[in-house]
Amino acid sequence: VYTSDWNEDPFSRGSYAYISVKQMYDDPFRLSEPVSDRLLFAGEATSTDSYGYTHGALLTARREVTRLLFVYGLLPEPDKPL
Repeated sequence: VYTSDWNEDPFSRGSYAYISVKQMYDDPFRLSEPVSDRLLFAGEATSTDSYGYTHGALLTARREVTRLLFVYGLLPEPDKPL
């Protein structure tokens, strides 16, 4: 069993995503926008339905994989070997 100690991690200092008082509804949409069609963002903080939850991170990863495959046309061609 691996147990992480986020409070001692110098990069996170125990941080996690949470909805702030001044957060707007469309903020997760803005966080998930690709940059120059080359840099994609996933993670629970970019989820509109499951903000702050592990399955929100999983769903956003699937969203970005779908974007890569279908929007950017990276699906393998069925006639060519991988």
